[in-house]
Amino acid sequence: MSQPEGSARLSAKTRHFTVSWAGETVGPQVTRLGLPLTVVLILHADAIQMGYLAALELAQYLLLFLPVGLCLIAGASAT
Repeated sequence: MSQPEGSARLSAKTRHFTVSWAGETVGPQVTRLGLPLTVVLILHADAIQMGYLAALELAQYLLLFLPVGLCLIAGASAT
């Protein structure tokens, strides 16, 4: 028994969603593990350099999200 045309379209959409969701879920985890491993194994980084790398990973929140949040708060209180 063949599937109706609508259900084939739905399964294709579901497949695309599943692939997209898996890529967004697994991708950052691979980077979170792969970047430090690459730095240690390829570049032979020591403990201090690994600490700098960890600090730079967290610096993005201070350098980007904190100023944007302050601008949004200032804009909200001005209205």
